[in-house]
Amino acid sequence: AVVSTQSGHYGRGTHILAADLMPGGYYIDPWFIYGTFDILDGKTALMHMTFYLGRNIFEVQRGWIVHTRSGNKMELDEGVEQLVPNTECTVKYSDLHIQGSCPLFEAYYDGLMSGHIKLKGDAGTEDLRKGRGNLGLCFDSNSGWRPNWQIGRMRGQCKIDVEEPSCESEGADTCQLSLAPQTEGSEWSSCGVGAEGACRELNCGGATPTPQQKCALQKANRINCSLKLGRGLFGFDAECPEEECDWKQAVYSQGCPQEYLPFDCS
Repeated sequence: AVVSTQSGHYGRGTHILAADLMPGGYYIDPWFIYGTFDILDGKTALMHMTFYLGRNIFEVQRGWIVHTRSGNKMELDEGVEQLVPNTECTVKYSDLHIQGSCPLFEAYYDGLMSGHIKLKGDAGTEDLRKGRGNLGLCFDSNSGWRPNWQIGRMRGQCKIDVEEPSCESEGADTCQLSLAPQTEGSEWSSCGVGAEGACRELNCGGATPTPQQKCALQKANRINCSLKLGRGLFGFDAECPEEECDWKQAVYSQGCPQEYLPFDCS
């Protein structure tokens, strides 16, 4: 199962992106992944992802920063996997993403506006079947006890602007990103649906996505499909700068200052 978090209906604030309250059917070591959204280049974007694992916590932030429970920044080296203190999770900076791996899930953050969560387990088994302990994004109310998983007291309703245009018809020529997986026997009926919706939102109201947004969206679409089809994350994105270091510097500049960069562009 893959949950993509891109610019969307959720607006600024913090939401539970995915969680399992009772892994294996027991109320032991529940995990939550919170996403905090802000406005970047005029549109809603994922600013950071926070991982709660029992009593332990770590966070990935814009600019490819990883904070531990103690508040320290981890010093990352490109391609090198490191254990997150006090957890069973590892993180590494690779393929222009912070990649986190925990016993029950994997998570990917582009350092700018989009993230992906992939549950571990075999499709079609109880491991990936929704139950009363599983929950996801705000509109996904079929499997939980509440229709809303936005953080805070919202009186059981999703705090979104229902008058906001749906943008379903926006970017009709440029946002046809949903494709059938090109793998025989794939469990996925399509990939690219999330990026297609995000693309329409970026074009909503006659807006024109910035070059940075176009690059991030194209990467998010490719990564989402790669995760669904079990492919590697490395790939070419035509909307992105030809020089990879130009993109690295652009993403880094959007985050908080850090002395130790996870890449070398000297």
